[in-house]
Amino acid sequence: SADLVCRLLDRVRRGTVLIAASWLSRHRPQIAAKLVELARDRRIDVRVIVDSDIGDDGAGVAKHSTVDKAALDALLQGGFPVRVAKVGIHHKLMLVDGEYGGVDQRIVFTGTPNLTVPALKHNDEVLLEIKECETPPCSAAAATWVTPPTGSAPNNDLFQRYEEQWVALCKRSKRYASNAPALEDCNLGTR
Repeated sequence: SADLVCRLLDRVRRGTVLIAASWLSRHRPQIAAKLVELARDRRIDVRVIVDSDIGDDGAGVAKHSTVDKAALDALLQGGFPVRVAKVGIHHKLMLVDGEYGGVDQRIVFTGTPNLTVPALKHNDEVLLEIKECETPPCSAAAATWVTPPTGSAPNNDLFQRYEEQWVALCKRSKRYASNAPALEDCNLGTR
């Protein structure tokens, strides 16, 4: 695939994929298709949170909105939890916890690109891949880059800090549709 996000997702073989996205476009349908494939065919635990600014002009075209309703509806085919933030978000975050590229690992993907065509083809964007590590530079980064949710104890595990941010955002969101399983969407449990 020419789509970087799809190429990254294609490397996930098992585990959990958590996504928080401020922009979601129908013009990158391959992302929704890949997430549906992961959830249905590979039995990967996929969970998505998007911004609350959902647009549809009646013809299925988003106008001045960050989330395209048609793109959001395409995600519903996966049968996985799709949530809408109750407040505006600016996240560009994907967490992978499981087998990625043939290795069990925990990875944070974050940066500037939205899930839109301009981000893929026209903009100068930065996407960071942060792998789990125990060295002092990583623990120092965790302490300075990510603010823990209110009431949380400080944590030097960078992946876990981002995961806590995702869970906190999830708890401030609502289900987009009744496609989600009865299981509480934000409870990641033990994996």
